Amino acid sequence: MCYVWEPFNHDLICSWQESAKTVATDRQASFRLGYRPALDGLRGISILAVMFYHGNVFWMGQGGFLGVDIFFVLSGFLITSLLLEEWEQTRTISFKNFYMRRALRLLPALFLAIVLCLLFVAIFPPQQGTAAAAKSILVALFYLSNWMPQAVYQPLSHTWSLGIEEQFYILWPLLLFILLWLKASNRSIIMFLTLAIAAIAVHRARLWQSTTGLEHYMVYYRFDARTDSLLVGCIAGILLSRNLIRGFTAIAVMVAIIITYLFTAPWRISSLLLEFPLLRWFGRLSYVLYLWHWPIYSLYPNLFPQFQLPIKSYTLNLFMPLFIKVMLTVTVASLSYYFIEQPALKLKKRFSSLRPRRDADAPLAPSVVTTGEQA
Repeated sequence: MCYVWEPFNHDLICSWQESAKTVATDRQASFRLGYRPALDGLRGISILAVMFYHGNVFWMGQGGFLGVDIFFVLSGFLITSLLLEEWEQTRTISFKNFYMRRALRLLPALFLAIVLCLLFVAIFPPQQGTAAAAKSILVALFYLSNWMPQAVYQPLSHTWSLGIEEQFYILWPLLLFILLWLKASNRSIIMFLTLAIAAIAVHRARLWQSTTGLEHYMVYYRFDARTDSLLVGCIAGILLSRNLIRGFTAIAVMVAIIITYLFTAPWRISSLLLEFPLLRWFGRLSYVLYLWHWPIYSLYPNLFPQFQLPIKSYTLNLFMPLFIKVMLTVTVASLSYYFIEQPALKLKKRFSSLRPRRDADAPLAPSVVTTGEQA
């Protein structure tokens, strides 16, 4: 029991209590991930770059592999933001809910792709035999493609990036929970991640220089050599979630980005472009587009052997097969998204650990609770 002897002290204590409540409330409401349309636009650009790159389109395909790095950074940012938001609300992280959301987000479409690939090798047995091909398909099912790129079924070889992300999902939530449980400061966590990024960069450089043949080829796919992009996203998630980027720091970062952009970007990409509806639609379908495009590209010669236009045009003979591949990919990905992924995403909401956001100062805000479906 607390006794207040003087009115002055009583007013002081009441004022301190109100200030503490205000600070706590502001801290909890400082950041909500919600739905960011521009992120879908960024995903749309990334997946189109990857698809053009794999389609061997020269001026549109060069550097398309960077789209995977963009996906990595986005994944690290989104997952970290959601985990920190959950921690701020509940002071814990529900690993059961987290992994159920990941499973419902990623596995239904992957299972369908695995089943169709198994049917394909059963109908059209490859040279190594149906049994060997089935085993190579299972490599992708267990997200081991990044460690066994030579053993995975070729139309599923692109799942190496999914393997890196899944292995990241196993380690990072637990590590972040331990750091938060130990009450590590924001500076300590960011310093730890920065050192980890530097160590990975040095490790990758040493691998590039010291390996040859298959081992050199493996550097591009290894978890321990590619996780730095994910960790960069983690740092961004911490900075934004903990409201650490503000004032002069934000201005300096923005200026640095603009300067880099002016020296490297061939054309201007504004937020208006990133929020263009068609581009956002491609962004929402980015996972299934990525999942389906390479099997379709790889199996296309078996489905349409020696396809040539009746005219002698190098450009048209290059673009028409790519156009067919892209249309097939978009069609299959759309069916997968609306009939497989969307029903699973509805179940995913049941495993959300975040409370609905009720903004009294934003009555026009959508009432739909967004719990990181972009993740």
